[in-house]
Amino acid sequence: MNRLQGVVRARAFLGNLVDYRVEVAAGVVLRVQGDPHAPLAVGDAVEAAFQPHSTWSVPAREERVR
Repeated sequence: MNRLQGVVRARAFLGNLVDYRVEVAAGVVLRVQGDPHAPLAVGDAVEAAFQPHSTWSVPAREERVR
């Protein structure tokens, strides 16, 4: 199991879960979904624990220069 320390940067209540954006390093943000009955606040320090085979990565969008 992998564990990463991070800080909650954003949160959105989606009814049956809360969607968090957790910054674990400069420019590295994880999207984490959690229990809506135990919400965390923006700015809270957290530890994300996960199995690598249960994750996927999505590249950041490239900004277009006009």
